[in-house]
Amino acid sequence: MLKKILLLIFFLLNLNAYCQYCVENIFCNSFGTLGHCVAVTTKDNKMLLYGGNAYGQLGNNSKNGQKIFSDPFILSKNEWKMISFGAGHTLGIKNDGSLWSWGTNDSGRLGNGTIDAGNFLPKQIGSDKDWDLIAAGTWHSLALKKDGTLWGWGNTRTESLGYFHFNLPLDQTTPIKLNNDNDWSYVHASNYTTLAIKKNGSLYGTGAVKIGTGNSGASAPLRFPEGTQVQANGFYKIGNENNWKKIITGSDDFFVMLKNDNTLWGWSYTSAATSNIDIKKVNYCTEYSQIGDSNWKDVDVSHNAFIGIKEDGTLWHFGLLTYNIINKKIIQIGTDSN
Repeated sequence: MLKKILLLIFFLLNLNAYCQYCVENIFCNSFGTLGHCVAVTTKDNKMLLYGGNAYGQLGNNSKNGQKIFSDPFILSKNEWKMISFGAGHTLGIKNDGSLWSWGTNDSGRLGNGTIDAGNFLPKQIGSDKDWDLIAAGTWHSLALKKDGTLWGWGNTRTESLGYFHFNLPLDQTTPIKLNNDNDWSYVHASNYTTLAIKKNGSLYGTGAVKIGTGNSGASAPLRFPEGTQVQANGFYKIGNENNWKKIITGSDDFFVMLKNDNTLWGWSYTSAATSNIDIKKVNYCTEYSQIGDSNWKDVDVSHNAFIGIKEDGTLWHFGLLTYNIINKKIIQIGTDSN
């Protein structure tokens, strides 16, 4: 009996060592040389950050050209709920609901009340502890509170913080409530735009916007048909459907959206983004079309490439691949279904 117990202890100790970095979730951004990632381990909820660190976005009190496959930096244990990456800056929410930021601070995107050189260690934004969701963009940052209100800070030049406030400075250096609505459930920050979903599933957008302008080849603006009106909450309403779950952008002219019924939709403004993608080129963001079938579990986008997991656990991709033309087909990666 003693021998069996010793063998069991030996096995558990080895399993513990083997699973030192067993990963539960991984998050990356798609900002090229500014790219960095974080892995969340299942063992003790460590945050392992790695990748580009030219602006101190890893939070390891340094600024260097760390490579993607370098040894990870362990940010902390048992305290982080969520991480979001922008272009050179990082946002985080701790388990106690407090909001933190680090990295570069151009346009006040760190939300610390200044436009300084930034900070290389996580620094708390304000003292509130009711933050629930974050989204870091290129020049601005966004967050939802537990009461369903939407907040933002950073660059205001493109109206990426909405049209509800008309007297904001060019750089909003602290979080400001973007409107009086308290029913927001999801938010996404792109280069120059903000996209948000309400609890009833309706979709809204703001930022670099063109009204009544066809496909000019410009990559930055959200384009709406003539006659589209900004809503009382400072956003434009995208479509009339009320079952949106998630929206992400790979570049400013390539958007992918997931509905609650597990169907996948998207739009793209340029032929470059659609040349090898099963998605049609459109003039306006309201002309989105369905991608593939109706059994998607989760999706993500990097620049002009898409990757998704279906409900059966299989992994799929499509996108602009310079050296691997895929003829507008969604291709399965391997045969695993877990």
